[in-house]
Amino acid sequence: MRSIHRKSGFTLIELLVVIAIIGVLVSLLLPAVQQAREAARRTQCNNNLKQLGLALHNYVEGFDRLPPGGTRPTGAAITNGSNNNWGTNWITRILPYVDQANVYNQYDMNVEGRVAPNAALCSKTLTALLCPSDTIGAPWVHPVSNYPPKAKGNYAANFGLGNPWSGTVWNNSAVRGPFRAHMYYGAGFREITDGLSNTLFVAEIIQGKEAGDVRGTWSFAPGSFICGQSYYPDDISPEPFLPLTPNGNALDDSKKDRPSYCSASNSDRDLRCLAYRPNQASQTARSKHIGGVLVCMGDGSGRFISDSINATVWGNILAISDGNVVGDY
Repeated sequence: MRSIHRKSGFTLIELLVVIAIIGVLVSLLLPAVQQAREAARRTQCNNNLKQLGLALHNYVEGFDRLPPGGTRPTGAAITNGSNNNWGTNWITRILPYVDQANVYNQYDMNVEGRVAPNAALCSKTLTALLCPSDTIGAPWVHPVSNYPPKAKGNYAANFGLGNPWSGTVWNNSAVRGPFRAHMYYGAGFREITDGLSNTLFVAEIIQGKEAGDVRGTWSFAPGSFICGQSYYPDDISPEPFLPLTPNGNALDDSKKDRPSYCSASNSDRDLRCLAYRPNQASQTARSKHIGGVLVCMGDGSGRFISDSINATVWGNILAISDGNVVGDY
C-alpha cells in the first residue's frame, strides 16, 4: 500500500493572516512603548533639574546668595542681552556641584568666555544639562563676529517677570526674579519673601537648532534665561508688555520668543522667533514634553507646569516678592 504524505507549512492565506495579526499587535503596542520611553526621558529631565536645584543650594551655603545670572570679567555693567565678552553665567558658577569640577577648575573667571581656555570649555556638550526629550542643536556661532562656537543645553534661570535687561525693572521687587545678568544679581534666600516653594528657580528651554540661535547656550546668559514678559512696542499696540507663558505658540506673534540672537523656521511652532532689540531680549520656558514644562522650585522640588497655566499665576511664581498668594497650578 502506498502511504500518503502531506506537505507541512503555511498556505499563502495563513501567512497573510499571521502578518496582519502581528501588524495589529505592533500598532497597539507601539504607543505604549513610546509613552514608556517618554516617561523615562521625563524622569531623567526632572532628575537633572533637581540636581541643579541641589547645586544652587550648595552654592548658597558657600556664598550666602544665588550665583549671578551673568557677569563680565572687566566688571563693566551689563546693559543688554547681546554683549559678547561676558565672563560667566549662573551655570558656570555651579559646575563643581553638578559633577563638572574638572571643567570648572580649568575655567578662568577673569577672562571672557570667547577666549582660551574658556572657549574650548564652552564648546563642550554637558550631559547633565541635556533633557533627553529634546534633540541637540548646532553650537551657537555669533552671526557677525568669528567667535568660537558654544554648546547648548536645556535649562534656564528665572530672570523674573519683566524685562530682564532693565535696571528700572530690577529695582521693582514685585517683578524681580531670583537671577539677573543686569546688576550681577543672584538673590539671597532672605530676599525671596514669597517663599522658596512658591518661587521658580530653573526651567526647561528648547535648544535653538540652528547655529545662529542663541537659545540654550549653557555658558552664555542670553541663552540660559527665561522671563515672563515680552516688550515690543513697535509692532504690537497699544500694550507693549505681553505675558510669555510656557510653550506659548510661537506662530502667534504675541507669544513667540525674541532672543538676542535668533535663527529658526517661520513654521516652527516651538522656536519661531524674531531677534529684537538687544536690551529687550525675551524668551519663555519651553519643552518637548507634551502639555507643559518641568521646573525646579526654590526649595529644590520638581514641578510640571501646564501650558495652560494662568498668566497671572505664572508671573507670581517668577517674581520673588510680589506678595501674592500663588494657589494651585
